[in-house]
Amino acid sequence: MTLYDDMQGVFAELAPEFSQGVIRYIDVTPGAGKPWKPGAASEVATVVKGFARGVSTKFIMRGLAVAGDNQVTFPGGSVVPDMDGYMEIDGVREKIVNIIKKPNAGTVVAWTVIT
Repeated sequence: MTLYDDMQGVFAELAPEFSQGVIRYIDVTPGAGKPWKPGAASEVATVVKGFARGVSTKFIMRGLAVAGDNQVTFPGGSVVPDMDGYMEIDGVREKIVNIIKKPNAGTVVAWTVIT
C-alpha cells in the first residue's frame, strides 16, 4: 500500500464530516442505436460525500474557470467523473466544465470538479 492509498482512505473518512447539503454526480450514458436515432440517454446519480464552494481564484487565473463557477471536491475511489456528466448541488444541476485529479498520476486521493 502506498502513501497515496493511505491518503485516499484518510480523505474518504474526513470528507463526510465536512460534507455540505446533498451533492450528486450524475453519470450520463448516451443512447444506443443508429447515429440518426440514438435513443434516450440514461443517467445514474451517485451521492458523493464532499464539499462545494465558489471556484478558487487560482483556477480562474489559470483559465480553468470563470468567476461565478463552483467547485466540488470529493474523495477518489467513490466515482470517476466524466466531462459528459453533471454535478447536482442541493437539487441544482450544473454542467461539468473541468475535472482536476489530485494527484495527477497514481492513486486518486481527491477529485475537484468545476461546474
